[in-house]
Amino acid sequence: MAFVRKVKTASGATAVQIVEKRHGVRRIVAHVGSAHDDAELAVLIASARDRIHAGQQALDLDTPAAGGAAGAVVIGSASEVLWNVLGDAYRRLGFDQLADEAFRALVLARIVEPTSKSAAVGVLDELGVVAPHRNTFTAALRRCIDKDYRAALAAACAAASRRAGAASLVLYDVTTLHFEVEHEDTLRKVGMSKERRVDPQIQVGLLVDPSGFPLEVRCFEGNKAETTTLLPVLEEFRKRHDVKDMVVVAAAGMLSASNLNALEDNGFSFIVGSRISKAPYDLAAHLERRGNAFDDGQVLESRRDMGTGKAKRSRRVVYQYRFARHKHDDRAINAMVDRAEKVAAGTRPLKKDRFVRIASTGSEVDWGLVERARQLAGLKGYVTNLGESTMDGLAVVTAYHDLWQVEASFRMAKSDLRARPVFHRERDAIDAHLTVVFAALAVSRHLQDAAGVTIKKVVKTLRPLRTVPCRCRRSPDHRGPADHRTGPHHPRPAPRHHRAGALNLCNSGLILMTTAQPSFSAAYAEISAIAPTVSYRTELLQDPGEELVRIIGHALGRDDEAQQLIDRSSATLAEFRTRQPELDGARYAFGQYVQGGTYLVVSPGSPVTALFGDIGLELPAPIAGLPVQQAATTQVAAENLGVLDSADIVFLGVGADSDRTAFLSQPLVAASAPVARRSSCPCR
Repeated sequence: MAFVRKVKTASGATAVQIVEKRHGVRRIVAHVGSAHDDAELAVLIASARDRIHAGQQALDLDTPAAGGAAGAVVIGSASEVLWNVLGDAYRRLGFDQLADEAFRALVLARIVEPTSKSAAVGVLDELGVVAPHRNTFTAALRRCIDKDYRAALAAACAAASRRAGAASLVLYDVTTLHFEVEHEDTLRKVGMSKERRVDPQIQVGLLVDPSGFPLEVRCFEGNKAETTTLLPVLEEFRKRHDVKDMVVVAAAGMLSASNLNALEDNGFSFIVGSRISKAPYDLAAHLERRGNAFDDGQVLESRRDMGTGKAKRSRRVVYQYRFARHKHDDRAINAMVDRAEKVAAGTRPLKKDRFVRIASTGSEVDWGLVERARQLAGLKGYVTNLGESTMDGLAVVTAYHDLWQVEASFRMAKSDLRARPVFHRERDAIDAHLTVVFAALAVSRHLQDAAGVTIKKVVKTLRPLRTVPCRCRRSPDHRGPADHRTGPHHPRPAPRHHRAGALNLCNSGLILMTTAQPSFSAAYAEISAIAPTVSYRTELLQDPGEELVRIIGHALGRDDEAQQLIDRSSATLAEFRTRQPELDGARYAFGQYVQGGTYLVVSPGSPVTALFGDIGLELPAPIAGLPVQQAATTQVAAENLGVLDSADIVFLGVGADSDRTAFLSQPLVAASAPVARRSSCPCR
């Protein structure tokens, strides 16, 4: 016997399950979904009941529904908005070239809820996505290694990465992932743990661009020295992408003379952190003349010999003093002095406390060491092999400060994506798992940069939005145009889709659509009561054209045709840009003249701006700098129409010839060079 069960989850939602009871044992047949309010719960319960009674026919008693209206059958529920957003990001990054749906499902499921392969099936079921079998996931991970998915993903990430300057600036750091096992193997070794653990571990090296977008990942034995992990990752990256000039930024842990020599010998430029203990020697001349007096933001340079014998090389060292860092260092020194005094007084056991000196009479505070630390407060050092003509001191400091992006990506991978391979033991399985995490990190970073919020908030916001397909039931006395169309050559319309919480049951065969009419938004409740209604997804004139086509195609049950239309449009734009090279870099203005008012699209983030960018046109700064008033546009007063002079081409829509004449007759427009040159051309 199957029945519907409601269960409270840890997040506070209500999970709806179909449960079967046999011989006193309960078994979960299906997880229908999780509801966050009463409306969603009602939809999910209706969906569960329909699934239980699927295929069961009803007696035709010719009894009209209450009120003479028809009902509807809920046939499912899905977090379609979230899944489409994740899938679009995956596609934009070029990851769909792998053509592996099971791998794609693993990556996207890990973003939503990082868990094991078996539990990923449940995550996908809860999202309303068709989930592959666990064995299919296992086969996908094997293909990941056999076909070297990581190389294809790394190439796609490199293509999507935003770089600046002549040289390729990349950031590198290492973290450790531990395993709760007793014995080591060839990969999982006990080593220097960043988590201060004594379990076997692996080391993971991550290479990112200055924005924190991942470019390369590689795992190493747990006992491998950090300094020896950098060169293999860089060489692999250069080999894959044929990068000629590359500057790598790394933390002070990579600072060893032999490591820097190896980087230089292999043609790499570097910026690494310098240990502050070397500052008294590097800055001896300044300290002798001015003591510890520095100006806020002051940059000092010196040279230091690193290495011994034939391996000794002179290195450029850059220091910067910041007052804010000085205050931070002072607070840290005071705290450490406080602990050292407690150790000296015998009220605190000696651990790894700084400023403690062991004397013949016991522990005491090393005040000389405290004074030297205070003298260097506020200073930070950097070692580089870049010449001053290539990058000045301030640029070196700025480049190093982007290193926090690597740490942010590591935090995202270890917390939001749970990168630790808990359920894997073999090296290939661990590598495949890290490849999934690498792809998930790239998609997460891409979405985070695009949305301006954390990936956790993106998932939390979009996951509760449920799309509920329902099939309308017509009352026996209903006779409408749809009934006459129904037949072998006129199939019934596809199921309508509603957003959970605003489900409207109807008996109409219509689908109403509007994507750019603000007047309809106020009447949405009334319109959607008549028939399933599709409107813009975000706000007026802010949805990309591709998104609107997908929405309409999905409502019509013609998703494939919608995607084909999008692909044809993209190909046409690319062909147009190839045939019109003179448009590259040209400046434009786009808008509409309506009832005596001129409205220009001024938002750089508008889909209209993106469309013109696809054919090489650029929005000039004077127009892009105008304040946005509504839906990416602003009204430009007649006395300010001289701003059109900043454009090489003006696109203006008018409603009638009289509007065109009225617009061109305005003094500033008549005097505007780009408009005057084209005044004989049709503007509509």
